[in-house]
Amino acid sequence: MYKTGCENYFKAKFYSDNKWGIATLDKINEIDLNDVEPISFNYVKTAKDLSNKLVHFFIDDYQFERLWNNPDKYINMLKKAKYVLTPDFSLYRDMDMAIQLYNTYKNRWVGAYLQGEGIKVIPTISWSTKESYDFCFEGIEENGIVAIATYGIAKDEKAKKLFYEGYQEMKRRLNPSLILCYGESEVPSECLRIKTYGERRWRS
Repeated sequence: MYKTGCENYFKAKFYSDNKWGIATLDKINEIDLNDVEPISFNYVKTAKDLSNKLVHFFIDDYQFERLWNNPDKYINMLKKAKYVLTPDFSLYRDMDMAIQLYNTYKNRWVGAYLQGEGIKVIPTISWSTKESYDFCFEGIEENGIVAIATYGIAKDEKAKKLFYEGYQEMKRRLNPSLILCYGESEVPSECLRIKTYGERRWRS
């Protein structure tokens, strides 16, 4: 029976290789992005065909918090997509670390839950200050495919500095085989850029 009152803790418990209990995701080694179109989660419900879609969560948190609150409601829809990124719950530099840790936990928990349903999941990784490095890379296996985002940093020099510091740390710790990046600017050259809303193709 599903116990209530503790968020999703009693709904499912996943293997974790870290002290925080953050779920460890199975890595994806290869993906085929030919004819694949990115789509944000808030458009999934009205999409006519998801078979060639990569679902991302690079939108405001309130638009996908419902996936955390009631994941079963969206499983059948997300199963129709070719790939699904993990939800990009925000890690802002002025957030308390407890909230950032919790948002990282939610990111991986949802990813593990979707993987358990047979969905091909690519982890989204976020970080803020160096203090977040204690947990923000947990639950991600080395040498796999990951996704990141650069939107919102172009006009914020502090955010840009923190992004590139965390980016280098992420590469050092995880050594990803492929990095997908959502953003119109400040995209590292080795990343494959996910097209933003209104664009028509992927860019390397």
